[in-house]
Amino acid sequence: MMSTMKKTLISVSIAAACSFSAQAFNFGDFAKQMEQQMGGSAQQQDSGANSGGFGGLFGGMGAPAQSSGAASSQDPMEFACRSVYGPPMKLADLGKSNEEVVGEYFNLTANLDEVLIIDATKNYEGSFTGLSEKLFESFEENEPRKIGMEYLRKPGIETLAQIIHQSKTADSYEEDDGFGSVKPSTRSNMRAVLGLILLQYRDSGVLKNPNAGVELLQKESKKVKIAGTMIGRAHLYGDLLQKNYDAAGNYLLQSGGNAAYTKLNDQTLASIANEAFPGFPESVKNQIVSLSQQSASIQAELAKQKNAKSGSDLVQRANVLIEEGQKIDDLTLDALGAGSKIADRRAKANFAKNEMSGANDLLDFNYQQSKESQKIIEETLSSNVTMDDEAKNKFAEANKLRAENLGKLNSLKSQVAISFFTDGLGETLNAGPVINRYFRDTCQMSKRMKDYAEEEAIPKKEISKAAMDEMMMDD
Repeated sequence: MMSTMKKTLISVSIAAACSFSAQAFNFGDFAKQMEQQMGGSAQQQDSGANSGGFGGLFGGMGAPAQSSGAASSQDPMEFACRSVYGPPMKLADLGKSNEEVVGEYFNLTANLDEVLIIDATKNYEGSFTGLSEKLFESFEENEPRKIGMEYLRKPGIETLAQIIHQSKTADSYEEDDGFGSVKPSTRSNMRAVLGLILLQYRDSGVLKNPNAGVELLQKESKKVKIAGTMIGRAHLYGDLLQKNYDAAGNYLLQSGGNAAYTKLNDQTLASIANEAFPGFPESVKNQIVSLSQQSASIQAELAKQKNAKSGSDLVQRANVLIEEGQKIDDLTLDALGAGSKIADRRAKANFAKNEMSGANDLLDFNYQQSKESQKIIEETLSSNVTMDDEAKNKFAEANKLRAENLGKLNSLKSQVAISFFTDGLGETLNAGPVINRYFRDTCQMSKRMKDYAEEEAIPKKEISKAAMDEMMMDD
């Protein structure tokens, strides 16, 4: 039951909201949002990634507690890599081919699967910045959250066909949530998942209707909070829909709630409170500022945005971390007795670096160098390798350093997400996909190294608590 103080604050907030003259305002949702925002700790959410993880890699140290929605007992690397690893999805019988299902929305070109995979990591400027864990973890129901995360892990025709199928056949039962609004059905949630994915490909030249994603989200915007957030942002930025600040404020204020599931909404409200949108109506902004003053989660987002790094700083940091990763690859190959395989290539690469004209060119170059060294590691592991105690110690040290590098990368990835709400967007927009791909590669290589160490009975080395905390960050 709410305390007298909470009831009073909610009453004051609702009274302030009465001046809001845009579309019909759902006061039940607003009251529920205020109670949830002020309720203290956020409800914990299931990330949907547990099997195939990294349990035990860090010796006896436990995972740090955090309020982002991941269980506090979850392995840090498993949490950081939740969009890379997870339990395999059970495939439903579609009754037709994957291509027939996907063909409802997509042109069935010969390279469609390739486009879906490559463009899955693409970043955009504006209301929709790209697919991410944050978007799919905004769903309170397990099934849409898990199938969205599955698409991050395995983008392409097969997974997409399953999502389209679920958007048509999932349970359509809707339930009154007790606050005067309806809890969305699984089918509505699945349609919102599909809408987000369609947005990812709106500029890829493969959609029959480039506006299909926005249209799906509009249909579900009054039921599914992340859909309402996206439509609010579309009106706020005026890129996917006509710019309309009144409509934007209405959608965003109605799409708040439990902070564990409304991170993007809170980030957007914080950016408005931070004066990121000149000309935003004062009456609406005052309501948002009032809400932000009573919401710990929005206050946290305000602080993050004010302290955000510039785009150029983030690109430079990414280059440092990838180059650090290359040294870890070299140490791994040295432990495997294959150091000579990479030494000459590194020398040639260092010479070529002098011809790089900018930070983004260097980032692309470093990423390709990293792919090459990781390919050599895989080839070496597939051969018969014998390691003495000294070599095993080097291998364990490389695993420790790789885990710490992953922690720094996860922190960087969070900072990149925040940069989409700040002025330093330009360089980050181009660098984002490279950082995302390198992060996925590092997750996969870390898992491979962990499995090999267990097979060969190579002792583990503990990593620092700071690195573990960085792995538990989200954006």
